[in-house]
Amino acid sequence: MKNTKFEEFKKFRKAGFKIIECCNNLNISYSTGKRYNNMIENGIEAIDKKDIKRSTKLTIVQEEFIVNLYLNECSYFNFKHFYEYILLNKFEANISYKTLLRIFHKHKILSPKSRKNTIRLYKKLATPEQIQGEKNLRKIDEILFKNKYFKPKNNIFPKKPKIKYFGERVEADASLHPWILGNTRITLHIFVDCAYDVIVGAYFDNEESLFGYYKSMEMMLINYGIPVNLVTDNRAVFSNNRKDYETAHINFKKSCNILGIDFYTTSKPQSKGTVERMFQTLQSNLYAELRYNEITSVEEANVYLQEFLARFNSKKLSQLDNTLNKYVSQERENLKFILVR
Repeated sequence: MKNTKFEEFKKFRKAGFKIIECCNNLNISYSTGKRYNNMIENGIEAIDKKDIKRSTKLTIVQEEFIVNLYLNECSYFNFKHFYEYILLNKFEANISYKTLLRIFHKHKILSPKSRKNTIRLYKKLATPEQIQGEKNLRKIDEILFKNKYFKPKNNIFPKKPKIKYFGERVEADASLHPWILGNTRITLHIFVDCAYDVIVGAYFDNEESLFGYYKSMEMMLINYGIPVNLVTDNRAVFSNNRKDYETAHINFKKSCNILGIDFYTTSKPQSKGTVERMFQTLQSNLYAELRYNEITSVEEANVYLQEFLARFNSKKLSQLDNTLNKYVSQERENLKFILVR
């Protein structure tokens, strides 16, 4: 059976039409048009693309190994993090992320980051045998690679312009979460730069404390420098009228004033959305890595945190333009003296 599109394409080319013009007239893609043109130049009359059997790089055994690895040991990883940290970093697998998604879709595996509408749609498409035991295994999914089933909301409020300079604005907050094994709830303090979403300081402690903020701030000052603005919530150690908290508040604010940092607090989470969104990422990625490496104490978590931050910030810092850096360096001894005060 002759390919009518190909025959018409040859007629257009003989008439002097360009490839792109032929594609527009025949309603075919440009890649198909180039393939037809190569067939004309090479003297091939017709070729059926469906007859080409592509050889798969992954064997059935390798595919089953990836599926069993995720279901039995790494089901708390999201798909992207599992691909980057486990397959590429640990096992050095030579597959693409799209191939991994295709395998998980084939085996009806769900991702912990799936939304309710996606899970609901997935269950409608799946058979009862595939649904059975899904909650117990905590397999959550990502059926569609592009989220087609979520209509974007019309935002009637104007968005704030993104911070341009690195070090112009830093947001600080803490999160109480079962970060380590044993469901032990400890607190992670972080300082996040709003321009490049870089975690400039972080520290684990048993509870949210001024000491945790000081250690995170010390990491930021030593590794990066002094920022222009610092935003925190209205925690008692930052903003409180009680007399028993007055000294701590004055000490922290005095340290910021000596360093030349414009420090202010806010009670609205929307005012420090960068650090709030960062905790969503960390509660997925950092939590999974701490659990995978069997971290059981605050001390071990702080040691591993340094390795995680170096890897997490490396991609974003590679895009940094030094001309847009507003951090001011200071001698290490002076910084420690200011923080001790």
